[in-house]
Amino acid sequence: PYLVWRTRRSIRGKYDIKEERCHGQEDIMCAICCMPCSICHMGRHTADYSTYSAKCCTETGLPQNVQVRSMPPKGYSDAGHLV
Repeated sequence: PYLVWRTRRSIRGKYDIKEERCHGQEDIMCAICCMPCSICHMGRHTADYSTYSAKCCTETGLPQNVQVRSMPPKGYSDAGHLV
């Protein structure tokens, strides 16, 4: 549960996803109460699985040939401009 909680928290911060319930505790509660659901939820937020099939034992969970684009830092547009 600890790694799932930390990963959920990291994804939430990176993609600026707001908590909907249990403010301040949502990630830890989901990791403890329903770890498989939490893992699937994280996957849906980090890849387009309708375009690419998931692959086990890869760094990104996607096929090796798929280029993964990182998100711009908070407050910046895709072009690198401060918004």
